[in-house]
Amino acid sequence: MKQLIGLNTLFLSIFLLITLFVHSQFGHADTLKPERKKGPEHLVELLELSEQQRTEFLDIMKQQHEKRMTVRDKHYNTRALEKADMDALHNETMQLLEPVLNDSQLKKFEQMAKKHRHRPPKEESLR
Repeated sequence: MKQLIGLNTLFLSIFLLITLFVHSQFGHADTLKPERKKGPEHLVELLELSEQQRTEFLDIMKQQHEKRMTVRDKHYNTRALEKADMDALHNETMQLLEPVLNDSQLKKFEQMAKKHRHRPPKEESLR
């Protein structure tokens, strides 16, 4: 009987420890980081665009994104050709943004684009 009570206490202790561990690991995961805007909407805030700039900027970025996806699909197996086309597309994007952004915003965008272009790809985006 004593041995049965000891086993029950042991199992209860293990159960409580596991429950506390799981709760501490996952219980507050959604409150740790606030959700941040992604993509062009995030850039609109960082560049501090006016409403008119925002509209034009988002239109340009949407069109250029569609072109990027076309280039990526076109060069599925040829990375060097894809890079050349993407570089040309980046230059086109910068030319389209010149009349929309002021010098400070354009410089900031270029710095962010350069940083973004040289990071390794995410695993889920690999084919």
